[in-house]
Amino acid sequence: MPAGRSYHGKEMRYRMRARNNDDANADEGTSRQTHDKKITKNYDMRKLIVEKKNIYLMTPTEISKELHIPRTTVNSICKKFAETGEIAVSNQPGRPTIWTDEMEKAVDDMVIASDGTITLRQLREELLQAFPNMTVPSYTSICDYLNYDTRLMLKKIERREDNRNKQDTIKERKVYCQSLLTEGVDYMSNCIFVDESGFNVNMVRGQARARPNEPAIVHIESKKAENISILMAISSRGIELCSVKLVQAGTSGTIFNEFMGELLNKVEASASYDTNGPYFFIMDNARFHYNKELKE
Repeated sequence: MPAGRSYHGKEMRYRMRARNNDDANADEGTSRQTHDKKITKNYDMRKLIVEKKNIYLMTPTEISKELHIPRTTVNSICKKFAETGEIAVSNQPGRPTIWTDEMEKAVDDMVIASDGTITLRQLREELLQAFPNMTVPSYTSICDYLNYDTRLMLKKIERREDNRNKQDTIKERKVYCQSLLTEGVDYMSNCIFVDESGFNVNMVRGQARARPNEPAIVHIESKKAENISILMAISSRGIELCSVKLVQAGTSGTIFNEFMGELLNKVEASASYDTNGPYFFIMDNARFHYNKELKE
């Protein structure tokens, strides 16, 4: 089997990984400090601990707090260096390194080719086909490689049209913005941006912790809670107007008309209206933004 290389390299990566473990423990309400054993087996990290102890004269407790590694582990590394002068971990029998450069490149190419939508199962199946005579990493190892080495985190998908950021589209936007200047539209002096957002009072996080074989249940007062609608108008000067309303459904044309009426009265009464006016209101293409009553 081709010789593989360790896929854990940078000091900062180990610090971050250990810190993530500590943050997870804090969320669970425990003060127990844990760490990934792979971190303290890495030569660079062990060398850093020895340097902080012998060159910077830091105590094991200080090193433990800074690097998020248990004090007992720091003591063990420093004691071994004092007794033997060795930093690296002694050779111990165990599972050989599975990852190879070819496997890492194959995973990177598959993730890029799929726009990041390929699953762990699909990745492992592709690796099994591409490397039939080799031991393929487990799902956990593939997930760790994506999270901590390539920093390709699992996120919510955002759909975008192919032509959204093409050069022709960018040029058209530039031409349109330049045409607005000839009409007297200036984002920094006479434009007000209007938008709205709604959410339910009983909104909860999408994930929660629960014991094995038990559902994650969050108790709420009622399934049919009222919705909150927030309307906001901002300009280069800051917030022009903000409105919060309890509604049965979403933002309606009537609610939006009332907000725009209040906004118009405030703008016309302001001292800057005569100087910078007329003002241009910029909003998205929601249907109630151009209802008949508002135009009148």
